[in-house]
Amino acid sequence: GHPEGGPYVVVHGKRDTVVDIADSRALLAKAQTACASLVEVDDGHGLKTLCGVPADDPDAAPLPPPLLLDRLVWGLWDAANWRERGARRPSAGSP
Repeated sequence: GHPEGGPYVVVHGKRDTVVDIADSRALLAKAQTACASLVEVDDGHGLKTLCGVPADDPDAAPLPPPLLLDRLVWGLWDAANWRERGARRPSAGSP
């Protein structure tokens, strides 16, 4: 399958030895939405840098703050136009 609708962000580590990054690139190439994007980060399969934790490889570059998980999530929330639909952003403690 492939993603439909959106918005979607796929994050894949360039040093991932478990899942080939070509799979993520192919998935996004097949996406039938302009609201899908691929972020390739200098990390392995665990994507520690996405949470602000240094990667296992000391030569890996840290992520800039806009690419950290919490910012990506809020960016997707905003991109989905939830505010225009009258939905409220949940607080940090909300399920």
